[in-house]
Amino acid sequence: MQPRTFMARQKIDLRTLVLGLTLTACAVTLANSLHAAYRIERETLMERSLEANRAYSARVASSIDGFLRGAQLRLKLAGERLADRFDDPKARRDTLERLASLSADFDAVAIVNADGRIADVLPEALQLEGRTVEAPEQISAVREHKPIVSNAYRSMAGNLVIFISMPIFDHHGTYLGLIGGSIHLQKDGRLHELMSNHFFVSDSEVYVVDGRHQLLFHPLKARIGTVTATNPAMDHALVARDGSIAMVDADGRAMLAGFANIPTAHWAIVSQQPVASVLAPLDALMKRIVVAIAPVAVIGFVLLWVLARYIARPLRQLADSTTSTGLIESTGSVAQVNAWYFEASHLKQALLHGIDLARTQVSGLEIASQTDPLTGLLNRRALDASMAAMEADGRQVAVIALDIDHFKRVNDTYGHDVGDVVLQRVAEMMRHASRSTDLAFRVGGEEFLMLLPGLDSHAAGGTAERLRRLVEQTAIAPVGHITISLGVTTWPHDAASLAEALKEADTLMYQAKQTGRNRSVVVGQATA
Repeated sequence: MQPRTFMARQKIDLRTLVLGLTLTACAVTLANSLHAAYRIERETLMERSLEANRAYSARVASSIDGFLRGAQLRLKLAGERLADRFDDPKARRDTLERLASLSADFDAVAIVNADGRIADVLPEALQLEGRTVEAPEQISAVREHKPIVSNAYRSMAGNLVIFISMPIFDHHGTYLGLIGGSIHLQKDGRLHELMSNHFFVSDSEVYVVDGRHQLLFHPLKARIGTVTATNPAMDHALVARDGSIAMVDADGRAMLAGFANIPTAHWAIVSQQPVASVLAPLDALMKRIVVAIAPVAVIGFVLLWVLARYIARPLRQLADSTTSTGLIESTGSVAQVNAWYFEASHLKQALLHGIDLARTQVSGLEIASQTDPLTGLLNRRALDASMAAMEADGRQVAVIALDIDHFKRVNDTYGHDVGDVVLQRVAEMMRHASRSTDLAFRVGGEEFLMLLPGLDSHAAGGTAERLRRLVEQTAIAPVGHITISLGVTTWPHDAASLAEALKEADTLMYQAKQTGRNRSVVVGQATA
């Protein structure tokens, strides 16, 4: 009796061992596959977020730098007109009034003598004529005889401002003084709009600092003018670099930051996003995958427990098949397992179902990551992939950049919900005006892009005009009729790279806006 009892116990232990090994192999394989999928997708999302923040910072930096250069140009032209009449009070006053009438960017404009005395100033209510400039930034502008965009400082009126100035020389090259304008940083204006109206992700934090680490712009207005703690992104940007970096901010949060330098003023712009926010959709997806796979796994485990003595070999084959590759990649090897009895066949099908479900979920994440959730158009991630594929193919591509005219007025008048409806309707009309091979993208706010493979500029111009007329003629309740401005170019005929073609189309689109809006400008064609 004892030998049989011993052998019986041995058989029970062996079955338990086989079951334990099989269950462990399945669990480890599943966990390893999920972990690998999570790690790969995590790295991809972080890389995309870093690149998006870098590109966004560079774009806003370019806009701000263009604004500052434009302001300097207006001051330079005004100073040149005044060079031979500097001592004429009427000429000085006429120059300031003309400058103020042509540009609403400055909150105050002034002409300062070479000795630092204020000769004329607008608005007159400031009553600063004859006073000597006191702010170190203004004193430096008087002494250095060169164009200056100052760091932030407190004006005589106590406002936080920056000072943009240009020196004035007579025709002999003698330094006469300067003409400059101040911009109130805590007041709504063109510069504040450039800094604040570009958010592309709701939880992104964008801020601008000057060379002394003073905040010129921050989502929290109370922080504007304060000195912020240094960080790697800010340091890199202030030494005339742009790029991206993973870092920890002053509050100890892990951040993905993009940064860029504003060369005209030697300022820095940083766009950063919490790592936790970037990875939140992936974490939620992995939880759904685990929950979806769990019932299948439980069924398989029960079958293994009941029939472990008979299914040890097929189960080991299944474990070996899924261990040799990742879960998603193991479909072929699992399908080749010889499940020669009913229970093993069912377990095999359950595992294949779980693999298909995991593949479907991961594919769904990939599709969602390439689609704009509001309009259903492709997003910037899809744009990058499409551009790479088209450049590799080398086939001619037409590019159409378009922007909704006066879209801010729609949001201000009807609210952002109606603005979203307008964006969706424009997206529908883009799809209606496109061929099946054309690609339509929403690249930010009210800005859209189309890539039309195989079309030249003439044919693409026709497409742009059809879309423009369709938008113009379509009423959108409750807004009514809206218009769009478009720029059209091609690659490789009109640009060295597809990225350059996108920039050129964007430039042509802005020409359309500057020449009256509701029109399309095609590369190589004169504008009215």
